Amino acid sequence: MNIYVCSDIGGRSHMEDTSCLEKNFGGNKNWHFGGVFDGHVGACVSMLAAEKMPEIFLEKIKSELKPEKSFKKSFLDVSKMADKQYTGCTALAFFIRDNDIWIANAGDGRMINVRKKEISQITNDHQANNESEKARILKLGGEIKGCYIMRGKEGLMPTRSLGDEYFRPVGIIPDPEVFHRKIRKDTIGFVLATDGLWEAMTNEAVGEILKETKTAKEAAELIKAVYIGIEPRYMLDNMTVMAIKYNLNAS
Repeated sequence: MNIYVCSDIGGRSHMEDTSCLEKNFGGNKNWHFGGVFDGHVGACVSMLAAEKMPEIFLEKIKSELKPEKSFKKSFLDVSKMADKQYTGCTALAFFIRDNDIWIANAGDGRMINVRKKEISQITNDHQANNESEKARILKLGGEIKGCYIMRGKEGLMPTRSLGDEYFRPVGIIPDPEVFHRKIRKDTIGFVLATDGLWEAMTNEAVGEILKETKTAKEAAELIKAVYIGIEPRYMLDNMTVMAIKYNLNAS
């Protein structure tokens, strides 16, 4: 198994995506931790998340909390650190322990599972077009205009995020959805990325690249190259992609 991450600024004037990756997490050979974070109104909170999330999660998991609860507490802790910032970020992180992987998502990042005969989406996109997220926002008195959750004249697209204290009263929450998957014999790997990638490429196109390449680095760099070649360039968002490759001989 190997893991590789790369980014592209897209057509934007500045980069708000960040990432973290710690192999042999906490000194454990079969533990790995990583994540991608997409900032909005600046990169302040996404930088904070990339720096603090691994150490906070490690502290939680070493205190014998289960991975699901460790993720929920870690996301909340990082979000509280950013409460005085008029900004926020989406967060998508994973923890691998032996043949198990846990994935936590708050926002519109996405992770897919690539197996020999199947490409499937693991996470849910937390946006206003997600019916359960829409219902939750409306129940809390939030207003939705097009793809934005509104508070006054300000709007935010993801329905979950870290930071964004201003939007808490209208239902924007830092609580992640946490998923678990067994790493099977037919598992080729996983791809996680910020929403910029998924706005431009389908799950199937990204998954096929992971299948057709030999290493995580080759896969991530090829995904980035395809992304960079999409026109018009100025329409592309920041993009960070992380590839996790298990079956190195699969094609």
